[in-house]
Amino acid sequence: MVISTNNISLSSIQNEFGGINPIRISEYYRNSETKYTSNISSLPIINNHIRFSMFSGLAKYIEDINILYTIPGNYEFTVPAGIESLCVLCVGGGGAGAYVYNGSTAGGGGGGGLIWVNNIIVRAGEKFNIIVGAGGNNASGSASRFWFSNDPTAINIQASGGYSGGGSRLGGNYYLTNTLFTIGTYGGGNGGNGGAPTTGYSGGGGGAAGYTGNGGNGGTNGGVGGQGNGGGGGGGGSSSFYSGAAGGVGILNGQGVNGTGGDNGSKAPLAGHGGSGGNSGSFTPISSASIAGGEYGGGGAGNRSTSTSSASFNRSGGNGAVRIMALGKNSNRSFPTNAFAF
Repeated sequence: MVISTNNISLSSIQNEFGGINPIRISEYYRNSETKYTSNISSLPIINNHIRFSMFSGLAKYIEDINILYTIPGNYEFTVPAGIESLCVLCVGGGGAGAYVYNGSTAGGGGGGGLIWVNNIIVRAGEKFNIIVGAGGNNASGSASRFWFSNDPTAINIQASGGYSGGGSRLGGNYYLTNTLFTIGTYGGGNGGNGGAPTTGYSGGGGGAAGYTGNGGNGGTNGGVGGQGNGGGGGGGGSSSFYSGAAGGVGILNGQGVNGTGGDNGSKAPLAGHGGSGGNSGSFTPISSASIAGGEYGGGGAGNRSTSTSSASFNRSGGNGAVRIMALGKNSNRSFPTNAFAF
């Protein structure tokens, strides 16, 4: 509640700012001599006369709400009372790496895309639909989305999933359509491309997108994976049989350090490292049974073998995610960098 400039009383000030009984106006101001006379913040600095109107607009903050959706599926979000704006982050699922038996077409899966949108002005009670995209399992990753329940064309925020290693291997992109809502800044990145297969070599997974740049590309032809950009995940390295899965991207603190790429097949580990606190791809020595992309959005590794049993190896992409920062009055949180955990 914001205190009006009309009909302000001592009791209304106490309701907003706390204090003790009996009510004393001296609790609610500070000056150079007394500093704070009560354990109350955001009070006016007063050197002479105290006026009730000085407290107008200084209502205590509505607590910001942090909501994480990390399990693939469909959800609905209703704007709580007191929330005035939303900041939304979506990460698409990573593509699965390909498997071939006794061949040379085992490409790495592409990394998931990432998009963030700040200061979406909302009203309490409005409803939004959410999809958390899954990492591909022998397929491309699926998109993560956020849109207005009453009209999908009013606003649609989407981070696409990465393509599979048996397909185009491209990283997922991102896009925003908005015809109704007032919004602030927005941005994101594309997932890294999965490494191409060459004769005798499998391709590494593509890294998840960063907040202000693209994920690292997967290694090819026995090469190392690329570094992520803008806090994105690093690409997996390439080797003759079991190539490296890629790093994912973190969602808890906004943009952080870039994920580094995995080494080639002559070194270990092959897996790309996560960016912005995301998980690295699965550790991938030759004996590993998992060459899956890191959460969130890392691409799975390509896998070619002369043994059919290797077909059961987990080459899935990392799952996607959605994060909402629901903000009250005067909050200063935003993506990409001022999105610290809370």
